Amino acid sequence: MGKFLSRHKERIVELFSQIVEIGIEKDLINFDVLAIDTVKIRANASYKRFKTLSGMKEERRKIRERIKELIEKTDEESTIEQEMLEKRKATLEAGVKALKKRIEEEGAGRTETEKNKLEEKMKINMIDSDCSLLQ
Repeated sequence: MGKFLSRHKERIVELFSQIVEIGIEKDLINFDVLAIDTVKIRANASYKRFKTLSGMKEERRKIRERIKELIEKTDEESTIEQEMLEKRKATLEAGVKALKKRIEEEGAGRTETEKNKLEEKMKINMIDSDCSLLQ
């Protein structure tokens, strides 16, 4: 297989490029995740996407600041970015609700101090809320 790939590399790249273009035209793919063979590329639900409540609050603050900057600019590019930021903000809001619910469920019957510690430690993945962080 390796010899075949090395001999026909240019043709394979051309063929793969055509397949990707068709996928884009048909709205079947986007470039959030791209992986070829054994090449490791960061996935959306990586450990870096886990956030605590305070982390989500900080990100919301940054989003609000960026939206404020974009509103002042008001051009086509900033409108597109503003829409993306609004979607991200909505995702954060859903994450906050889900994390608060988890904290309430797990904190039932615990003292206020234990609940506060839970709030500081417990995290949720912003892309895939069912994903769990392995330690």
